[in-house]
Amino acid sequence: MPVDFLDFDPDGDVVLILNYCSVDWNNLASLEEEEEDDDDKDTDSEPHDDTEMEQKLHVRASSKHLKLASPVFRAMFRAEFREGAMVDSGASPNISLLDDDSIALLIILCVIHGHTKILPHQINLSLLAQIAVLADKYNLESYLSFFANLWIEQLKSNMPTSLTTKAFKWLTISWVFKRPSEFEIVTKIAVRESKWRLDNDPRMHLTIPKSIPGNFNKHWPLLSD
Repeated sequence: MPVDFLDFDPDGDVVLILNYCSVDWNNLASLEEEEEDDDDKDTDSEPHDDTEMEQKLHVRASSKHLKLASPVFRAMFRAEFREGAMVDSGASPNISLLDDDSIALLIILCVIHGHTKILPHQINLSLLAQIAVLADKYNLESYLSFFANLWIEQLKSNMPTSLTTKAFKWLTISWVFKRPSEFEIVTKIAVRESKWRLDNDPRMHLTIPKSIPGNFNKHWPLLSD
């Protein structure tokens, strides 16, 4: 039966509400499976079944762990905000994170709460790109860098050679996790093949964090050389 509750910390004081996702937490190695190399295929890790879309996943987590890992959560749990005031009073706030990719967020929560032994040794490119998006959103780049670099090393032998969706995923990953070699490969492809300036290519805004495109204004002359 589908699990709609996960407990990352029995003493946790917050409940995170995510979109339901089908993951066997006793076999996270299933996330190592290679995705099809098809740019028209929807490779998001979020479910598309109507029943799953209606069901929510409740995750008990620790505000202390979240605050230590992420400046964004640290700010959220300040006393002047509802979530922080509830935690300080002994209540457990429900925090909706329905805009986030659920599997990527659960992988991140494993790292934050120290459940690293169950993490897969390898994940597919789409999931790693979603993790990079959330790392950027919650300022977790340094916190996740050890595992991100392990996963990148497993994937970098299959770098793109043309400006496909895969290239934009690599752009996200290499920028967020500060991988200059991979970043140089994909930006050179983009400069060579894109019909637009890289920061104006509409595909960038569909596949990568909003914080990234603006940075290319400063670096564009160097990338174009």
